[in-house]
Amino acid sequence: MKFYYFLLVSFVLAGCQTTQIDPEEVKTTLQLAEIGLPKNLFPQSRYGASWDDIVDGETKPNSNEKIPAIIFAHGCSGFESGQILLNLSQSMGIAFFAPDSFARPSRFGKGSCCGGICNPYQYRIEEVKHAFTEVKKLPWIDTTKLILAGHSEGGETVTRFSGTELGAAGIIISGANCRSGSGSWRGVASRVPTLLLYGRDDKLERWTGDCHVPSTTPRSKMLLLDGVGHQTFHSETAQQEIVEFLKSVLKD
Repeated sequence: MKFYYFLLVSFVLAGCQTTQIDPEEVKTTLQLAEIGLPKNLFPQSRYGASWDDIVDGETKPNSNEKIPAIIFAHGCSGFESGQILLNLSQSMGIAFFAPDSFARPSRFGKGSCCGGICNPYQYRIEEVKHAFTEVKKLPWIDTTKLILAGHSEGGETVTRFSGTELGAAGIIISGANCRSGSGSWRGVASRVPTLLLYGRDDKLERWTGDCHVPSTTPRSKMLLLDGVGHQTFHSETAQQEIVEFLKSVLKD
């Protein structure tokens, strides 16, 4: 019995480590994405439409106005962490797309990487790249005003981009520790305006004092939130800062 258990564990860990990319799986993450469309620009009954509805043209804005978009990488426990950011983006006239990483069977079940058992970042990087490529094809998206955002595992994913290779106008990183395996943190060392949100009471990603935002742009900012834990988006202060940051980087 122990031998078979060992084989099962070895198989799961091997799958997490090799992370061979299946293009069809990557497509599924966007097809099952959480999507928020501005209610003032789309028919009221369609603002939560699916990706397939959007691509098929069944969901489109009431005008020819091109709008900004946020591509969001969710945390290791799923999309719940992004709901507040989705709501904020809708209220500001910004489209919101959050690929569902758990739509792919090779993630081995929801939350399988939360304990640091495996390294999911090759998966997550491909999901973000695919989302940027496909969102840019939408005729009503302003491709010069795309925001890359992520929380926790998704925030660590975001740090693996400089932002410039995606054509991002700004970066928002939440609940991601500089020392928790994020590599070079190129995302916060780039020329792309970056907002870094961190809770002083975060028990999952403890503050180490070595996180920095780009010094090359005055619009970049690190916000260390007192009395806030891992879920920084729940902070009213953080929400206000996000709104101001988005206004700054998306203005004409």
